[in-house]
Amino acid sequence: MFGKNRSQGSGGSQFDNVLNTIARGTVIEGVIHAKGDIRIEGQVNGSVFCESKVVLGEHGRVEGDIEARNAHIAGRVKGNLKIKELLQLQEKGKIEGDISTIKLSIQVGAVFTGNCRMASGSGHSENKQRHHNISSARVAQDGESATIMSHEQSEKAL
Repeated sequence: MFGKNRSQGSGGSQFDNVLNTIARGTVIEGVIHAKGDIRIEGQVNGSVFCESKVVLGEHGRVEGDIEARNAHIAGRVKGNLKIKELLQLQEKGKIEGDISTIKLSIQVGAVFTGNCRMASGSGHSENKQRHHNISSARVAQDGESATIMSHEQSEKAL
């Protein structure tokens, strides 16, 4: 009962089902280290290091770097993001900083200002990295698809 790892036999970590929450109205000053998922609805002034998933709610704010396996951003980040797998930037999300990830999903209406570096996840040195230098971008919707254009690209398209 107590001390038993429920995920034994599934190959998972004992922290797979742990959810840490920073509630709206809470302000954290300093560095956060989390093994399980963390949901931020308040404000963090400092870096967040998470071995699992970071969820930043619409009212959530982070002024510092975020490193995680996955991230779902609906609030505001002022800092760099290093995401090992998938970064999802939601409609009301805003990132001011550089991104490094394997997979990136940006919804229409999201705002991203910074550089984006994407690489495949197999870890081989011959894998190509894609580097996008975007001074400021907004996601624009054209029918069913969404594209990211820097201000320079959108001016050339007009």
